[in-house]
Amino acid sequence: MSTELKSTAPASAFPSGDSRSLAVLAGEPETLAQRFGLHFVEGIDDLDRFLYAVVDLGDRCQAWIYKHDGDPNPGTVVRVDSETDPVAARRELTARFSLAPEDVLWWSSEA
Repeated sequence: MSTELKSTAPASAFPSGDSRSLAVLAGEPETLAQRFGLHFVEGIDDLDRFLYAVVDLGDRCQAWIYKHDGDPNPGTVVRVDSETDPVAARRELTARFSLAPEDVLWWSSEA
């Protein structure tokens, strides 16, 4: 298993058309960009402007790592396709980012 982190081109939607929250990483986008070499791009939705990066977790699974401009909460949200196995996605995200417990503020109860 490769632990090389690979940013992919931003996509406009998840393959199934829906997503689920997987985790909240402790760092803000700027910190995550420096630490992991992620390339964040700007987006906008019905809530606010946001920054996001898309990471390939292997086996056709992508994680979107994003933060809305107006979100007062600490950390950066990680979402995956709703049809992705959350346990496998957690395992891949942890391995590829070499995450320690203090790097994650929250994990989905399904992961």
